[in-house]
Amino acid sequence: MLKKNLTYTITLLVSLFTLLGCKKDEFTNLTSTLSGETAKLGVTEGESVIANVLLSEELSEDLTISLSVETDGIANFINDNDYNPIFEYSSDLGETWKMAINQEVVFDKRSKNLKIRIQTTEDDRLEFHEEFDLTFTANPKPNMVIMGSVNPVRIEVSDNEPNPNGNFAFGALYDVDENYNFKLVSLYRKSLYDASHKSMIDNGLDPLFISDVTELTQSGDVPITRLDVLYESSGLGGSVINLSRTGGDGWRMALNLFHAYNQIGIMGIKPMNYNEDKSFGTIMVHEYGHIMTLNRLKEINNQVSPMECTELAILEGCLNEEAVLNQFNSLFYEGDEEFNDPQFVSDYAQSNIAEDIAETFAFQVAQDIISPINAESSGALRKIHFVADHPHTKGLRDKIRELGIKIGVENYGSGTSIRALNITNDGKRIPCTDMKAIYDAHSNQEFKSY
Repeated sequence: MLKKNLTYTITLLVSLFTLLGCKKDEFTNLTSTLSGETAKLGVTEGESVIANVLLSEELSEDLTISLSVETDGIANFINDNDYNPIFEYSSDLGETWKMAINQEVVFDKRSKNLKIRIQTTEDDRLEFHEEFDLTFTANPKPNMVIMGSVNPVRIEVSDNEPNPNGNFAFGALYDVDENYNFKLVSLYRKSLYDASHKSMIDNGLDPLFISDVTELTQSGDVPITRLDVLYESSGLGGSVINLSRTGGDGWRMALNLFHAYNQIGIMGIKPMNYNEDKSFGTIMVHEYGHIMTLNRLKEINNQVSPMECTELAILEGCLNEEAVLNQFNSLFYEGDEEFNDPQFVSDYAQSNIAEDIAETFAFQVAQDIISPINAESSGALRKIHFVADHPHTKGLRDKIRELGIKIGVENYGSGTSIRALNITNDGKRIPCTDMKAIYDAHSNQEFKSY
């Protein structure tokens, strides 16, 4: 009898446990409000970034959300290979993670927090800090009522490569070795004016530009050792500075490639093929004109202090007696002879004597035919002949023109103004050799915008 009662009791308990285990979950809620936790996130490359999505009320069914990475309109857009496109998500506060399928994640039922994790890529490339927008689209089931939404989250991925010269770079700063190999060593990351600037870093400099700047700066006896390239819609054209502290020549040249691919006219900005209107080629020649008239190989004697200098003394040092600029000064600035107008080849040439000779150098290279001098010739034409005939610059015109670089003055200036040469918003023209003033104006975004 005892055995029979025991068997009966066990049977009842099993039946009870079975009924309790099969009891239907009575929780039902298909209405909630969706929101995001933040509008901006930051992460260092190689690390993961986590975005949180919230529901005001738990749901009794799963809610799917589609994700996408958007870069339209973002100048420093993230590259596809700088993040893992397979996202992860967690509905249990990061205890477990699942892989998204086709960039679709699932808000598990009975949860109010969804974490979405994106892994960024660690590499050894020097690049801009990159950004993208992570967007969210809820896909509720027909019987759900989902209110609210998640605004896009702007995510910045900071590059972690050393940037030793970033505090004094205009754009992409390259070291140029004796074989004219260009190595990216620094980036200006404070601001980014155009997506083409980033594309230039990601995809490399245009071979046409590399060829032009290489051949031009090797046409004379003084090469460049650094090249700073930027791409921004502004009046910053270029600059040069001698970085050598040992008495030799270590020239750094800066050029704005915006003017190589865009023609600026009364109808606005018109995209063009590289140096199609020839004005950028003339800017390059102008900058190299500074190097050819301010180098220490032949022109400047930095062993003589300005106080002891018996020739023309400028910021770069004391000019040698036979220097091009020294004799240019003697004839056109200190001489008694008066010349007919125009005295200058361009308005920009009036900035100072160094800009005058650099502009003159560019114009004598750019013009197909140089008119002969007569009694009525202008001071500007006489300057062109002087530079073309001086022993230190003679022959350079033909040598540069034989390189095939497009150079011209027909689109270089208009009326009394010269475009693309370091013009600030208030109309001030900063000399090409005053790199500190140019950098300060650039950092403060003072150059004229087009």
